[in-house]
Amino acid sequence: MLLCSSLAEARRDTVCHTTATTYVPSVIELESLRDSLAWQNSYCEKHEQSEAEVVGILDAVSRISARGTCRAVLGQALEPSLSHFVQTVKCGQGVTRSVTTAVEPLYSILRHPSGITCREGVNGTTDLDYSLLMSTDHIITADASCPDVKSARTKIYIDLGASSWREQSQSWMVQHFEDLGIEFDRMLFWEARPMAAADVFRDVPRSNMHAFQYFNVPCSSDPMDPANPLNVLKRIGTAEDYVVVKLDIDNSAVEAEFISQILNDPDIHSRINEFFWEPHYQMPELIACCWLDTANTSLTLTDVFENLLAMRKLGVRAHGWP
Repeated sequence: MLLCSSLAEARRDTVCHTTATTYVPSVIELESLRDSLAWQNSYCEKHEQSEAEVVGILDAVSRISARGTCRAVLGQALEPSLSHFVQTVKCGQGVTRSVTTAVEPLYSILRHPSGITCREGVNGTTDLDYSLLMSTDHIITADASCPDVKSARTKIYIDLGASSWREQSQSWMVQHFEDLGIEFDRMLFWEARPMAAADVFRDVPRSNMHAFQYFNVPCSSDPMDPANPLNVLKRIGTAEDYVVVKLDIDNSAVEAEFISQILNDPDIHSRINEFFWEPHYQMPELIACCWLDTANTSLTLTDVFENLLAMRKLGVRAHGWP
């Protein structure tokens, strides 16, 4: 018993917990927020003015991805193109240190910045590169070197608008985080579209089956409903877990209710580490190619920026989702 107690004490001495988080948006992010309506309504003009910025952002993301999100190099300056979280981390019985981690800036139309290009000399005419438009190469997430991952008791993924494994959100998310050394202990998926059980499970790797739960019902956004996925998170998760949430249900009113609950309920946002959202806002190029009648033409890019920025200020690594 004494040996077990000593081991437990040693483990507590080495476990680190984040006690405070400050978000520092880059100048590029703040300028993009300021110019968000111009990005929405005059995309080609803004895109042509921003070519050097795009190169700088993508180069910086590439350097961080190669090094590791939380593997700081001694004496290395911060990437000016990127935004940053500054975490106060307490280890064991009182050793406190500061950890600065990079995140991609909230920028342009919240997709890969080269996904939509403009034809030279043809005013306002765009070309869509669907492989880049659906790319996540511009996104920086946490990896296994980050304090909140290292200290996590349980790693949870919640997918609202999950579709099937073969489509992007399930398989990409799980593989992406596994490549970064993060394996989910629980994965909870909600999908409103009726799915045959065989289609739900056909492509799920056997190595992930222990964690896989699938709810083939619409998400309830009623804050009083125990079946609301965010209330489920409050029951199964804690602030000491590492939690990833993705929201893409093609229903703007319901998504707005979830966003409001995350922003206004500390018991929810304190449990979310990483958040991905594809809002269908008033963006003509994306409505024409992709969103069609699921777009909310009263939702602006400014609204979306402000919501994601508010989440980041609460300590959530919030991203646009393609």
